[in-house]
Amino acid sequence: MGNTLCVKKDRLPTSTNDAVEFLQDYFNEFEMECFEFDDCIQLNLVANQYTYCEDISDGLRFLGIEKDAVKDFCIIQDRAALCLSENWLPFAFANFLSQADNDITRLTILHVDDHRDLMSPYLSYRNGQYFDMISGNAVELNKCLSIKKAVESGAITIGSMLTPIIYSVKQADIFHIKENVENESCGIKKTFHPDNLLWDDCQRIAIQMDTLGSGIGWYHITSEWSNVLKHLDPSKSCLLHIDMDYFNNRYNASTSWAETPNRHDPSFPEQKVLMDKLFDGIKKVMELTEIRYVLIGVSPSFYPVEYWAEGLRYLIGGLTALGLPVSNLLCSCRLGEPS
Repeated sequence: MGNTLCVKKDRLPTSTNDAVEFLQDYFNEFEMECFEFDDCIQLNLVANQYTYCEDISDGLRFLGIEKDAVKDFCIIQDRAALCLSENWLPFAFANFLSQADNDITRLTILHVDDHRDLMSPYLSYRNGQYFDMISGNAVELNKCLSIKKAVESGAITIGSMLTPIIYSVKQADIFHIKENVENESCGIKKTFHPDNLLWDDCQRIAIQMDTLGSGIGWYHITSEWSNVLKHLDPSKSCLLHIDMDYFNNRYNASTSWAETPNRHDPSFPEQKVLMDKLFDGIKKVMELTEIRYVLIGVSPSFYPVEYWAEGLRYLIGGLTALGLPVSNLLCSCRLGEPS
């Protein structure tokens, strides 16, 4: 699904080349065509599907889908979801919220990922209402269909997918589990920043790190589950999010990945060690609180396709053994065939 926008020239650099470069940087999560007119530049935008770093045909065969289904692949079963592009995870969470017994106001997110994913989506706030800056539609953050439209327009991106989830609750703590980092903690707060490229008086939503801890919760980054257990608030509903690029982020969405030194590119036996460490950490968390929801993202052009089948089978097998509600996520996949 594409969208056509017109950006006034008086909001852009004077040189056409500089204006186009600015727009490419601003809309870097999109495939973009530009057409110049007297007073504006028209843009045709299509949300990037991140399928360009390698041939993912084997992975698609394992999942049982064609390439044109990458853009909306999201399986939701009970209280768990599996997607290719992680911009679908707020849609899955809104789906959980729509269930009668899921009135969530205070949330803990176990964010197992090589990235923070707290960028600003293309969502603005005005007069008590959120708006999709790409399509112009009003957005209700706890309504499945509304979030679905914002994902399809590209307003919610893979780098900003945690932000609308946090905005849909009153309080949130994030435990960002990432390899080879020092323990750090700070507060987080919901905020807005002016962004008038497309609309006048536009206030774009954002998550701000707050060193005073006076916001809506805490952000902890750590490599060790012992640090999670130390700060966990068992009274908050718990969401487990796992991005497969935590185990291997060879490409990091860059076609020049081979030139990147010290990239996160462990072998599958090394990944299994990480997964076993993950299972041990989750088991200890479950002794303190219930993990109510599980979100898993595959992340094409980040996690190598050669590991999709084996990695997902091992991960979901381990999570199932812990009693988490993920056993049906691979039902439609070709489990008995080589990838």
